[in-house]
Amino acid sequence: MIELHDVEGIARLSGTCKDGCTWLQYELDQSMCDLPDGEVYTDTCCECGKEMISGWVNMDDGFEQACNDCVKIINRRITT
Repeated sequence: MIELHDVEGIARLSGTCKDGCTWLQYELDQSMCDLPDGEVYTDTCCECGKEMISGWVNMDDGFEQACNDCVKIINRRITT
């Protein structure tokens, strides 16, 4: 489980894990993927191995991806 602190954002959330890495919420844009008809591009969760089309990406450490089920928001900043 990846625990994120100081999560902020409106359209896309971002937060920091215990290792100090920034994680950014994302969704794959299938229209940008050049795949044969009917195929869907997916990423693989670094925590559980689940195939996913949206989740979180580590912006500081190799661009690992994690699914929404493996990310826990500990606290969220309120922005005005």
